Amino acid sequence: MKSIIEYQSYRQYMQDFYDFKKRTSVFSWRDFSKLAGFISPNYLKPIANANKIRILGGDTFKFYESWLHPVMRELAPAMPGAVPKQLAEKCHQETNADEVEQSLNFLVQTGLLQKTEPHTYRQIEKNLTGSTESMAVAMRSMNRDMAKIAEEAIDRFSVEERNFTGITMGVSDEAYAKIVTLLRECRNKIVEVVSSDKKMDRVYRLNMQLFPLTERVQEESGENNA
Repeated sequence: MKSIIEYQSYRQYMQDFYDFKKRTSVFSWRDFSKLAGFISPNYLKPIANANKIRILGGDTFKFYESWLHPVMRELAPAMPGAVPKQLAEKCHQETNADEVEQSLNFLVQTGLLQKTEPHTYRQIEKNLTGSTESMAVAMRSMNRDMAKIAEEAIDRFSVEERNFTGITMGVSDEAYAKIVTLLRECRNKIVEVVSSDKKMDRVYRLNMQLFPLTERVQEESGENNA
C-alpha cells in the first residue's frame, strides 16, 4: 500500500491498511483494534466503514466543472421519483431540466450516484475527495463558481438561513500553518456531523477561505533604522 504521507484522510488510511493486512494475512477488525490499543474489539470498524470516502480521479474530475454536479449528488437522492424539471426548480441558481438530466447521467456513469429505480438515486459513498496530485487544479473552477454564489447569498438569504463571518488579521508563517491545521480539523468534524445526519432536507455549501490581503512586510535592516 502507499505511504501514509500520501493520505488526506485517516479513515481512508485505516481502511486501506485493513484491506492490505486482510489480503496478506489472517487479520480482522478485532486484531486491528487490539493492535491499536483499544479494548473494544470492534471499535475501529464503524470509524472506517461509516464514512467511506470516494477518491476522485480521471474523468470523475469533471465533477468539479459545474456547481450543479455536487448539488444534484445531494439533492436527487433526497427527492426519490422527482423528474429533472422538479429538481431544477428546487435549485436557487438558474438551471433547467436538460442540464439536470445531463448532470444526473454523468453522476451515474461515473459511479457518483446509483440509479435504483426510474428517477430514484442513492449515494454509494457519502464523502468525496480528490487525489493529492490534481486536486488543486481541478478545484479552481468549482471554487470560483461557489465564491460567486456565496456573494449572491449575502442578499438573497436572511441571517437565519446563512452564516457569514470573517477575521482580518496579521499572522506569521508559523501562525498561518497552525490556522490551516485548525481549519482542516474543523472541516473533518463537519464532515462527521453531515455523514451521521439522517434527516437531510436541504443542500448547503460551506466555503472555508483564508487568503492574503497584503504583500509581506519586510523587516528593515539595522542600518536603515540607525
